[in-house]
Amino acid sequence: MRSKVDSSRTTTLRAAPFAIAESEMTKSGDGKMMHGNGRKTSLSGESKNSIDPRVRIVMLFLDDNFQQHLRLDQMADKVGLSASRLCHLFRSEIGVSPERYLVNTRLTAAQHYLENTFCSVKEIASLVGIPDVSHFTRTFKSTVGTTPTQYRKSILSLRLSQSISTATLGQ
Repeated sequence: MRSKVDSSRTTTLRAAPFAIAESEMTKSGDGKMMHGNGRKTSLSGESKNSIDPRVRIVMLFLDDNFQQHLRLDQMADKVGLSASRLCHLFRSEIGVSPERYLVNTRLTAAQHYLENTFCSVKEIASLVGIPDVSHFTRTFKSTVGTTPTQYRKSILSLRLSQSISTATLGQ
């Protein structure tokens, strides 16, 4: 677990913070289910255990170090492969490139921070390893479909309407 501490904003973030709903899964051409984050799972339920151990090592490395600036050659060196071979193997095993997996991990963490902290968008961008807030906002919007600020507002609005519904039902 990672802890990010700020005097007024303390939160804990677990590595690989993927929360992909079953409705976000799609079937790939090889009969496996592919999650929104790109991980393939066979219909029989096998998942990470059937993934090549070198790919699993890189996935864990990315999950644990997504806040840092990471390069493909660093990832490849971790498992003794060339960058192009790692890319090919990762894509065939997971369904996305290592770079896309890293972006998905960062954006999932950003969603967590937006939902559960009062950190600014600039602070969140930095926390998830994307120091340029403009790039972060563009990437977030192109992947999630809304800007980080709009995402936070929609989550807060949803929570408010749920609490009002609960309070109304309780009377």
